[in-house]
Amino acid sequence: MIRNRVILTGEKEIVANWVFDRTEAGPNMRDAVMGGWYCTLATIDLDTNEIYGACVYSAWTKGEKTVSMELTASGGPLWLSRKLIRAYFSLPFIHYGCTRLTTIVSKKNKKSREMQRRLGFVEEGNAREGMSNGDDAIIYGLLKRECRWIR
Repeated sequence: MIRNRVILTGEKEIVANWVFDRTEAGPNMRDAVMGGWYCTLATIDLDTNEIYGACVYSAWTKGEKTVSMELTASGGPLWLSRKLIRAYFSLPFIHYGCTRLTTIVSKKNKKSREMQRRLGFVEEGNAREGMSNGDDAIIYGLLKRECRWIR
């Protein structure tokens, strides 16, 4: 377990690249996200400055109520606590006033799909060959009123 965890809000380009290097989003998503509005949060170890988990929020414009979320972890020690989960969901739901989060995961990525379910996301659909590598994509959504982490 990481003893000295902190949420990093700056260095969004570094954090976004860290996320996209570890996800199925592929270079097209990286270019699309980093070419428009996006923000990031990362959980880092203050002792080592290593990122253990991070999130990219994108596809949001002022006045809209939905945002896309790309969340990943390094697979290292336990990096997420209830307090940190609250921070990850507070940014879009409370700070930006969104009412919905959307995330897309490869149908083959069972660990990530399980993580989405545990966080409260609901499977909403299947996009055949929707991933950049040709895999089917599973679309998940989470409504603000359903999010137990910000109550």
